[in-house]
This record gives sequence, structure tokens and C-alpha cells, in this order.
Amino acid sequence: MPYTDKQVAALQNAAQQFGTLDGEIAGKLAADLGQTKRSVIAKIKSLDLPYAVAKKPVKGTRATTKAEYVTAIAKALDADATDLAGLEKATALGLSRLLAAIR
Repeated sequence: MPYTDKQVAALQNAAQQFGTLDGEIAGKLAADLGQTKRSVIAKIKSLDLPYAVAKKPVKGTRATTKAEYVTAIAKALDADATDLAGLEKATALGLSRLLAAIR
């Protein structure tokens, strides 16, 4: 469904008001304009209005390393981390759950 002049004006006004538009603002505009969020984002881009794409985390990175989990587990057990050699070969999810169970 094509955008009306009123809807285009609303997008341009939002760009002036907020400076750079993002996904959250696009979602609110979509609800107000009776359009889908994806459609609003596409229209923002076709009008060359400033739009900031949300950054996605790099695949394969962890917030906490396995070594950090092992160190935290050793500390929680009041043990030496070297006594837990080999534990870092477990999955990060398993180490996380073990640490949560200990605490």
C-alpha cells in the first residue's frame, strides 16, 4: 500500500524531531501509521532519512570465557583453579549452570 503525503510528512517530522531514527522509533511510527515496522524502515531508507541499524553481536563471541567460569567456580568452592584442570573443556552453558548451582 503506497504511503500518503501525510504519512511521508510524519516520517520526515520524526526524523527532524529525533535526528536519527532507529528500530524502536520505526516500530512506534508503524503503529501510528498503520504500516508494518519493516515497511516503515524501508520507506525511511527510500526517503534517505537518517536511520541507525541495530548492531548485532558477533557470532561466536561470549560475554564470559570458559576460563573465567572455571576461575569463578574455583573461587566459589574455595579451591585452586589448577585443581580443576580439564573443566574448561566443558561447554560454556554447562559451566554457567554449574556456577549458578554452586552459588
